Amino acid sequence: MDTLCSQTVGAGKLYNLGMYFQSGLIVLASMYIPSVILNYHAEFFLLALGLDPVVAALAGTYSRVAVWCLPGVFLYELLKKILQAQNIVNPMAYIAVISNVVYGALGYFLCYHTELGFLGAAYARSISNTLLPIFAVAYLKWNPVYKLWWPADHSVSSQWKAALAHVPEFFALGIPGMLMMLMEWWAFEVCAVLAGWMNDPVLSISVHSVLMSLSAQAYSLFLGLSIATTVRLGNALGANEPRRAHMISRVALAVAFVAGLLVSIVFMITHDYLPAIFIIDRAAIKYEDVV
Repeated sequence: MDTLCSQTVGAGKLYNLGMYFQSGLIVLASMYIPSVILNYHAEFFLLALGLDPVVAALAGTYSRVAVWCLPGVFLYELLKKILQAQNIVNPMAYIAVISNVVYGALGYFLCYHTELGFLGAAYARSISNTLLPIFAVAYLKWNPVYKLWWPADHSVSSQWKAALAHVPEFFALGIPGMLMMLMEWWAFEVCAVLAGWMNDPVLSISVHSVLMSLSAQAYSLFLGLSIATTVRLGNALGANEPRRAHMISRVALAVAFVAGLLVSIVFMITHDYLPAIFIIDRAAIKYEDVV
């Protein structure tokens, strides 16, 4: 979506955005059932990997609750990508902030003031993720830019055939990009499995969860930078401005280097204090300092 939408915006062909959105719906709909099956039976797969039965059971229960919010997340991501390609970023950021505030407040209430326990976080996540597309659609009602995606001669009903024809192009671009991201994520997932094999799996996974949380915070910075770079590059290439695209890529590399250096310095200075933000177990904090 980042590649296709940004280039079509740069070329001034906004009517293609609706077709790409519909292609994205087809692709994600085809991925939904496998995603539900894998997540709903997460306990089985975790046990097959040799994880502690208690840990596998808890993770499986959590996953069975959280998996049902995937359609809302899929829809929100598609809308977000199209709006980002049009340089409409702030509304999506505000929506994400509101969703996270709801998740934090609702998760705290459900976890500590109901009998749900840790499952409260799963229900809170499902609810907050479902709010994402609702808020996004509400924004589009207020600012109907979607009318540019489906002008009179490119209606929604007339675009399905073209959208289906573009599915192979989606897979051709999406699968390599997905694999690149998965290689990064799987590195941490493999560590999570290895932590589950250790003598004290609960303690090990607790330590690993802190590492994952900190990594996610750092990762989000560079993910945002990469998305911004992709959109700007796509706009420049779509407008046939290779010199501007070259300048954008050089600036992005320089910013990424400086940001990486700053993040490393912050982690080195605060490594004694950061774990205590996430956990209160002294043993886990001690091991986290070592990590």
